[in-house]
Amino acid sequence: MPVDISLHPIGNPMYGNLPPAPSVPLLEGQSGLAEGVDSNVLNVTTPAATLVLVATAKLRVDIRLNSEAASLNPGASSQVLGANERVMLSLPKGDWILRTAAYV
Repeated sequence: MPVDISLHPIGNPMYGNLPPAPSVPLLEGQSGLAEGVDSNVLNVTTPAATLVLVATAKLRVDIRLNSEAASLNPGASSQVLGANERVMLSLPKGDWILRTAAYV
């Protein structure tokens, strides 16, 4: 049940240039993140960025600052990724990490 991850800049807040517009560059990405495995650290160096997640099956996801990685618990998370649906989340500046678990 892999998840594809992409991180995009917010764009121009005055004109709303939000992902997945082709003109918005990819800051970081990861393909095929397995269930129960921590993602790479996602570095948001701008005031904010847009995290785009696409899962192949229904999963729960927990996203935390990297300094809080020990407390990742996707099984207790209320954030759910639907199968083959694009979910877009805003992340403030910081180093982020995520982990998924099967939705049961």
